[in-house]
Amino acid sequence: MSTDTPTNPHYFDPTQFGLTEVGSVPHRDTKDIKSNKFGVGFETLDRDMFYPEPCYPQLAKLGARWARIQSGWSKCEKEKGVYDFAWLDAIVDGLLAVGVQPWMSLCFGNTLYMDDPAFPSAVGYVPMYYGDQVIAAWDRYVQAVVEHFKDRVTDYEVWNEPNIGNFWQPKGVNPEDYAKFVTMTATSVRKKLPGATMIGGCVAWGGYATPFLKKAFAAGMAEQLDVLTYHPYRDTPELAADVEIKALRSLCDQYKPALRLWQGEVGTPSIHGGHHDFLCENTSDITETTQAKWAIRRLVMDQRNGVEMSSYFHCADLDKATYYQSFGKPLKPVMMGLLNGADYSPKESYHAMRNVCNLFDEDTKLAHLFHVVHYNGQFTDHKKPCDSKFAMDYAVAITGSFERKGYPLYTYWVPNRPVKTYDAMRIELMVDPTSQKSIDEPVLIDLLTGKVYEITEFIEQGGWWGNHFACNIPLTDYPLVVTDRKAL
Repeated sequence: MSTDTPTNPHYFDPTQFGLTEVGSVPHRDTKDIKSNKFGVGFETLDRDMFYPEPCYPQLAKLGARWARIQSGWSKCEKEKGVYDFAWLDAIVDGLLAVGVQPWMSLCFGNTLYMDDPAFPSAVGYVPMYYGDQVIAAWDRYVQAVVEHFKDRVTDYEVWNEPNIGNFWQPKGVNPEDYAKFVTMTATSVRKKLPGATMIGGCVAWGGYATPFLKKAFAAGMAEQLDVLTYHPYRDTPELAADVEIKALRSLCDQYKPALRLWQGEVGTPSIHGGHHDFLCENTSDITETTQAKWAIRRLVMDQRNGVEMSSYFHCADLDKATYYQSFGKPLKPVMMGLLNGADYSPKESYHAMRNVCNLFDEDTKLAHLFHVVHYNGQFTDHKKPCDSKFAMDYAVAITGSFERKGYPLYTYWVPNRPVKTYDAMRIELMVDPTSQKSIDEPVLIDLLTGKVYEITEFIEQGGWWGNHFACNIPLTDYPLVVTDRKAL
């Protein structure tokens, strides 16, 4: 990947801030990372949308410990009562071999039992609408899946995005019906694996689907679940993210306080001309770099908000078969992968996510340490050069604080639209150094490139204040991190 700042306007130029590179984020193999905070999408193999084999070596290095897969009823049962799990075995075993734990979305319909799906994979066609015989066939299939995989997969999700017609057919979206479907499917799963982790919700647009979830919860869905998942697709990843997680947590607390929250699917394209161009304000500006910025902003925002697991969609571009949803209309390829569909080489987003997975691992814990972005010189020296004093961008910066190996770790960025270029501004970051260990070797980490820079101005405020200021550092539209070098 290129991080040549003169040719890539999305990166800040360290020479403009007098920053000296002193290292990079250390990387480990996925198997060597103990935490399970991050995942990747590995869906659509029931429709052969990408090649899984070239993905495994890259996943072995990425650092994400989860992968969401889909069970694909129509691909497993092509003759009534006969199940062929060989293709799914290869996926599960391939992931486990590189240290990635699969969690399985149980889906979709099957044309053996349904005569109206628009295409063979029967995406979005719900068995409960086809009578007792099809419901019984779904029950048998789910039990067969769980029996076959129970020693390798213990986390099962019911369906995908039931709150939109793309995945809920042939009748209209109905939260009460989804609650019933969750109950019948969870019952089937627990016949073979009583201790299974049951996952549900999996709603498109995340918090926007709160009314759907309220009705599904009122109909009894919550009591069947251990984890609630949501898919917060946005053109700007921070949009409503704070209130979204609070609203979802509040809803869970009302019906089942023990429910955990996973961000189960979200991504953005790296190239113009794909199915998800609508997620970007100006599609002509989509690049690998804008995708990478978007991805790490979403992942770090989830960590800041205490989300247990955050999954990026997708591992690879989905361009090896025609993409369909329930309406039967052929759609453009989904170019949201961390890996390039042409040759499965890593995109910039892969490298950036790898930095996040390695920095926000088991040694990094969410902490609530006071820190704030100021324009350069606001509290230290008004004569210092300042780019942001009148722009006010510093006032809307997103901030988050953590502890890593006992050292404070502060992250900050401007939630500008990722497809736009942004001229990095000179700011100072005031931090409360109260933590287990103090910062005495201050460094700045660029999560987009993984580069680590020495901070030469780290000033202690006099008197009773005791705060510190990291001065003459850049403010960008993607997360930068201030911490101690020993935290790495």
